[in-house]
Amino acid sequence: MGRTNQLIVVYTGFATMLEAGISLLRVFEFFRESHKGPMRRVLTGMLDALNQGHTLSEAMADYPRVFARFDRTLIAAAEESGNLDMCFGMLAQWYEFVRKLKRVFVAGLILPLAVLHIAAAVLPMPGLVLGSNGIGGYLQEMFGILAIFYVPTLVIMAVVCLGPRLSLLRVVLDRFVLWVPVLGKGVRELCIARFSRAFGMLFKAGLPMSECFTMAPQIVGNGVIAKMFAGGAQLIARGEMPSGGFSKRIPSEYRELWRVGEETGKLEECANKIAEIASDRAELLLQEFARWLPRVVYAGVAMFMVKAIMELASGVVGQYDMPL
Repeated sequence: MGRTNQLIVVYTGFATMLEAGISLLRVFEFFRESHKGPMRRVLTGMLDALNQGHTLSEAMADYPRVFARFDRTLIAAAEESGNLDMCFGMLAQWYEFVRKLKRVFVAGLILPLAVLHIAAAVLPMPGLVLGSNGIGGYLQEMFGILAIFYVPTLVIMAVVCLGPRLSLLRVVLDRFVLWVPVLGKGVRELCIARFSRAFGMLFKAGLPMSECFTMAPQIVGNGVIAKMFAGGAQLIARGEMPSGGFSKRIPSEYRELWRVGEETGKLEECANKIAEIASDRAELLLQEFARWLPRVVYAGVAMFMVKAIMELASGVVGQYDMPL
């Protein structure tokens, strides 16, 4: 079970049991016994910290690779407001949302990757059959084809994982993703959904609006989109409504809905509505991108196949043209 799935199970269980009136320590004891492996060690360590008088958010801070800063901030706010059950429920819904979007990406990549690997094994075959390439040449050409996908993927993963140490490359990557047809629009909607959902959760947990605007952009996942909301924090510091500082590149309907929330005092509801609309649009756009991606791969493979067939035909004709 992946980390996201484990967090969904733990957060959902915590929300249900705390809402039923079971004490936090008993909830930890129950889940410690029902889990194995790394998660059990994490829960055991947190239970020990709680028994020593630490708060839940402090216990979570000892495991930053398991519990993101967003989770810890939300829990800290919930501890002050006394809404831990509600907070765990919101976090469970958040990770369910993240898992759903991951599935969309993975489902869209399975078929193109399968085609790519089959093509990498088949396309260099003529050279091996005709004897112009030995097994070493065949493997080199096969890995060269696979490198077209894996090298950029590894570079992207390095840029994402190294974070601030490669900040300039991360900006370039963020801009490039938004430039890709269909995918860029999907990512934009996804980032808006993540900001709005994170803001709604933080605001509902009782954090001041200024802190919500500090934390929510960190959840966006794209620095270019995050900056579109930066003007809102600046207006809050001047005592003004934040929606006036949003970038004009944010769709007008979202800006208008946010402004309505500010005027009616229903900002949390409006932020969640924006998140709902944007996430639905993001899912549709990402599914559309996943539908077209295999076609792009097929076109590339077809071009390689034509080239390979022409090379094979040329080699065969060349053998017949050889003098006796």
